[in-house]
Amino acid sequence: MGFHWKKLWIIGPILFCTFSLLFMLRFAAFEGLGIIGTLMDSPTGDVHEYHIEKMMTWECLPELTALQQKTGDVVPGGQAVRFRFVEDPHYEVVQFGLGLCDRLKGASKPAVSVDFKAWGSSKHGLIGFNCESVNGQPIINAGGMGSSGSTDAIGPHPLSKPFK
Repeated sequence: MGFHWKKLWIIGPILFCTFSLLFMLRFAAFEGLGIIGTLMDSPTGDVHEYHIEKMMTWECLPELTALQQKTGDVVPGGQAVRFRFVEDPHYEVVQFGLGLCDRLKGASKPAVSVDFKAWGSSKHGLIGFNCESVNGQPIINAGGMGSSGSTDAIGPHPLSKPFK
């Protein structure tokens, strides 16, 4: 029996790609170049995921919605909304959702409950998050370029508490 050199042309490229990818991910971890590198730094499973509910104010962004629809990044009916954390309004999240602005206008409340899926570790803190639902109703993906950030933020991100 023995080793069949003819089969190396099938296995060789797969092994090469696998080892190359692992090397690149490890290099990214050393440089701290993103979430994949951060996850690679946690072989013990230190990265945890939490569902966190926060009260947030909101405002519709019709000009951003129109711009994204013009470029074709948002499906018809997709609407942009800026959410700000009640506990620290310097932090904001812009989220696109199908009929999201209309739904919030219908609720006619200045602050709503937003459920986030957040992940992070005690070593790196908050790594990332996604908006999952508003007032218990799921956000329906409508495409678009959402964002998050802060203006003059002094303290830690409002979603970072579980990762300390």
